[in-house]
Amino acid sequence: TKKVLIAADGSQYSCNAVKTALKILNFENTSIEILTVKSDRESLPFEITADEEWLKECLKKQEELAKENVEKIKE
Repeated sequence: TKKVLIAADGSQYSCNAVKTALKILNFENTSIEILTVKSDRESLPFEITADEEWLKECLKKQEELAKENVEKIKE
């Protein structure tokens, strides 16, 4: 069984990318996970945004990981 992770941010571009992938790739015997990406805090549940310090720390770590991944791609 193949495993596929699809990230979508809700934009038309990501929707088109998913549609194109579905057309050209063979997803037989495949486990598909879809990761929805949101960039605004307003879309997060209240329980997550209530602890301001925890949220700031998570966002800082997320930014650091994103920068590391961009650097890896550049190499």
